[in-house]
Amino acid sequence: MKKNMGNADRIARIIVGLIALGAGYALGMNYWLMGIGAIILITGLMNSCLIYSMLGMKTSSDGSGSNSATPEVPATPEVPATPEVPKVPEVPTVPQTEEPKEEMPAEEVQEEASSMEEENPKESESMNEEPKEEMLAEEVQEGKKEI
Repeated sequence: MKKNMGNADRIARIIVGLIALGAGYALGMNYWLMGIGAIILITGLMNSCLIYSMLGMKTSSDGSGSNSATPEVPATPEVPATPEVPKVPEVPTVPQTEEPKEEMPAEEVQEEASSMEEENPKESESMNEEPKEEMLAEEVQEGKKEI
């Protein structure tokens, strides 16, 4: 197994393991306490902890200079910089030549229409009447007029 414990951690485990084994024996062969003490003592003697390995932790000073429990973080590969996206040129806007027309209220529309009828009364009447040829044709069919 790979060594992942520092000297302070190893010494503390050996002492705690021996105390737990002695207490388990003194308390009338308490096998649970003796089992936990044995596991702690063995990890201290082997200088390796399975739980530290699973968590990626290391308390030894293998060139890191640190004796604290810090997880081993794998070096991240450098990611190449993303290429710069070219900017889209702005399209010039065409200035508006006319101002938007405002809608006229219905009253003003009616006033204009009535003023136009007053100016040209014949045109407004002729628009409402049917053409004379069609009227004559209908009268002939009905038998009112003779040709």
